[in-house]
Amino acid sequence: MDQPKIERMLHFITLLADKKGYTIDEIAQRLEITRRSVYRYIDTFKDARFVIDYENGRYRLATNKGCMKELADTIWFTEEEAYIIKRLIDELDNSNGMKAGLMRKLAAISDMTNLGDYTHNKTISDNINGLASAIREQKQVLLKNYSSAHSDTRNDHIVEPFEFTTNMIDVWAFDTKDGKNKRFKITRIETVQKQNSNWQYESQHHSEALDDFRTHGNECHHIKLKIDRMAKELLVEEYPLSENHITTADDNHWLYEADVHKIEGAGRFVIGLFPHIIILEGKELNDYINHLAEKILNV
Repeated sequence: MDQPKIERMLHFITLLADKKGYTIDEIAQRLEITRRSVYRYIDTFKDARFVIDYENGRYRLATNKGCMKELADTIWFTEEEAYIIKRLIDELDNSNGMKAGLMRKLAAISDMTNLGDYTHNKTISDNINGLASAIREQKQVLLKNYSSAHSDTRNDHIVEPFEFTTNMIDVWAFDTKDGKNKRFKITRIETVQKQNSNWQYESQHHSEALDDFRTHGNECHHIKLKIDRMAKELLVEEYPLSENHITTADDNHWLYEADVHKIEGAGRFVIGLFPHIIILEGKELNDYINHLAEKILNV
């Protein structure tokens, strides 16, 4: 089975696991497939003994019906099944942006798979697994001693985590004290402590789109870079989604062209590899680099 189809089928499961359900048109739009393909997916999952309810034009996975128990039992993998699927995903190259998405979807439907296996740091591993568990169970968590990037302080946050970013670098969560959705960097969390309280603000959960450099916001800056082989390899390795915006310029150079939400993310990468990168478009990026250069020279 090809990788896009695997991802669509896993996405199909997570859609139908939503208690509100979806219409055929909504499923087709979200999966970017035809209505006919949606009906084939439904038939396939019914053949696999999934119970799918249809009510008021919406489809959803059934719970507490016939031989089915809780929802987790309708979308459960045995340890051996989860291991085999994980092995298949592991074979994908780390630069493949789809790898993290497939892993997140597998973790969302199988307690047998630990997202934390992707890191050798035990603290980060435990935190990723704790957040993944809280997302599945829709529980609030305490982010203990979170280190702020803007001030040299550590604070506790009671949040409702609901979505990982690419490669589990950050987690989107609703901060119950501030009443805002925030992106928390997992490496800055000391410990994740799952609470007994269920989500209370699900209707307010909202993540913002990230650009290739993992920055978000309402701004839009167009940049175009000419990069050599070293810069290209480092760019794709550190920011896998950037590969979608890279084209060949000549035998030794490539072009990266995309919109970014904040100039700082791209700027930090460019200044670190400046001899290997030429800015072809992006006044804001040029201004940012010049400002940083002046500060460095004046230190």
